[in-house]
Amino acid sequence: MPNGRAALFDNGANIQNILTRVTGGSVSDINGLIRANGAANLFLLNPNGIVVGQNAQLRIGGSFVASTADAIQFGEQGFFSATDPNAPPLLTVNPSAFLFTKPLCTSSA
Repeated sequence: MPNGRAALFDNGANIQNILTRVTGGSVSDINGLIRANGAANLFLLNPNGIVVGQNAQLRIGGSFVASTADAIQFGEQGFFSATDPNAPPLLTVNPSAFLFTKPLCTSSA
C-alpha cells in the first residue's frame, strides 16, 4: 500500500478476529494506514512476504499479526489458506497453528 493510502476494515464492534490474505504473487509493502474497528485482532497472511515501511500506521484495538505462513489451521475444523483460496470457508473457529510449506531459507554448500 503506497504512502497516504489506507486499508480500512469496517467490522462490527462484536468482531474479535479479522483474517485477511494475499492470494497473488506480490509482496505486501505496507506504507500507509491499516485500521480496524473496536478491539478486533487482525491477522494478515502473505506467503510472498510482508514489508512494513517507515510510514506505516496501525490503528487496531487488538493485536496485529503479519505472517508469511501459507495458512492458519483451526484444529480439525479446517484452515484459512492464502495458497488455496478455494478451501472451504470457516465461520467460527479458534486457530491452532500457522502452516508453512516453503523453506524459510536455503543455503548452498
